[in-house]
Amino acid sequence: GGTGLFDSVTSNQRRYKGPPTGSDTEKVLFEALGGGIPGELYIGPIVSMGKVAVLLYGDDLPAKKGIEPTQTLDIFLSHVGLALDRAFLEMKLKSQRQQGQA
Repeated sequence: GGTGLFDSVTSNQRRYKGPPTGSDTEKVLFEALGGGIPGELYIGPIVSMGKVAVLLYGDDLPAKKGIEPTQTLDIFLSHVGLALDRAFLEMKLKSQRQQGQA
C-alpha cells in the first residue's frame, strides 16, 4: 500500500538506495518498465528553490547485482539543483531589469 519511497524522497529531499518496498507506486512503475522487480533501486532528488524539481530513478535490472556506489551521482544531482537555482535567479533578475527599463 501507499506511495512509499517516492513520497519519502520528495519530503525529506534525500536519496534512497536499497531494496524495493512493495508500494503501489513501485508496482505500477515496475509494470510500466517491463514487469521485472529489481533487487535494488535508486531514487535521487534534484532540489531547486527548496523543492524537489526532479526525481532520478535507476535500478539493477536485469542482472540484479546491486547498484554501484552513488556518491558521485549524489553530488552531481546537488550541483544540478544549484545550477537550476542560479538559472532561475538570473532569469528573475533579468525580468526585473527589463521591467525597470519600461
